[in-house]
Amino acid sequence: MTDFDKTKDGAVAPSKGASSDRLDAKLDALIGAKLRSYYDELMAEPVPNRILDLLAELDAKERSEQERDDEPGHR
Repeated sequence: MTDFDKTKDGAVAPSKGASSDRLDAKLDALIGAKLRSYYDELMAEPVPNRILDLLAELDAKERSEQERDDEPGHR
């Protein structure tokens, strides 16, 4: 029995059978580890200045709107 079979469209898929569950668990662990690694790398990168500028603009706009709403006589 092989660990992988080809599907009708030529894609590779795990073989059916007893080793399938074991293989699925190994693949899940490998995929999870890779995703965590990519996420950790992404989180370690600095935030681009353009994004920081946009966030600052949004904060300023929200503060301005809040101050306007807090003025006496404003609904």
